[in-house]
Amino acid sequence: MFETKIKKFRLKFVNSEFKNVNNFVKNSHMIKRYLMAGSFLLLTHFNNFGQDLALQSPFGSFSAPVTGCSLTSTETVTVNMVAFGMDLPAGTTFDVQYSINGGPAVVETVTLASILLANSTYTHTFTTPADLSLAGVYDFDATVTLTSMADINSSNNTYSNYMVTSYAASVGGTVSGGTNVCNGSNSGNVTLSGHTGTVLNWEYSTDGGTTWLNLSNTTTSQSYLNLTVATLYRAVVQNATCATATSTQASMTIDAMSVGGTITGATNVCVTGNSGTLTSTGKTGVVLDWESSTTGVGGPYSSLGHAGNT
Repeated sequence: MFETKIKKFRLKFVNSEFKNVNNFVKNSHMIKRYLMAGSFLLLTHFNNFGQDLALQSPFGSFSAPVTGCSLTSTETVTVNMVAFGMDLPAGTTFDVQYSINGGPAVVETVTLASILLANSTYTHTFTTPADLSLAGVYDFDATVTLTSMADINSSNNTYSNYMVTSYAASVGGTVSGGTNVCNGSNSGNVTLSGHTGTVLNWEYSTDGGTTWLNLSNTTTSQSYLNLTVATLYRAVVQNATCATATSTQASMTIDAMSVGGTITGATNVCVTGNSGTLTSTGKTGVVLDWESSTTGVGGPYSSLGHAGNT
């Protein structure tokens, strides 16, 4: 005689026959024991005399939604539940519901069109989608409840704390600080603002944006020094695992070095009466003011408050 005890359930095996000594434990879904007697393996497999539909992890699960970037206001919600106990016949009804962050539950009633065999999975996709359009973390709970018959184990009906993160899309932002600088004699910074995500690197272009070269800089400020050609700067930004985005461009325009040029029209004049015109030629830049000195070339000079070439 081979004998085994499982809590209040006792089986006696004699010549490959068994006898149920105590009542079957009501809340046990299934008891499997593999018993080796002599040269053969005896499998005892007892199903509970009742129905049980489970959504609790690890039996049940969510298939959707999943963590991602720029989730929408119409995200599909799908759950998977397992039938324990006896088969669920066609026509069985049950309610499936989900809630987000403890909010109002979305409840839908399901009627089985065909038999749901014991230990098989039923998948339900809700007709009411989830609004995950705002970036953030969402905590989902889901519950299944048999309504057309008793559920012998309601403790496994709920899946709690399924977490989904909706990441905002990467935003490149705006780069400020572009200006005109003097050829070969300049320095400063361009600065990024209004972006979403972290800076991966900066880029610059000296051919009007056709070709971009990498600058190893992950801060929000990029310096420049003694530029000699027109240069564009931009930042590359990424939020979480979302697609990267580029900022606006800051344009550095190169101005030639200022050249004073030559004044023509100088001549000898009478002390008591003279007039005429002096003209600026050969200059690079714009005349801001004319100055005069009565003490010679070394000055000091006084402003004449006049701009122009003459």
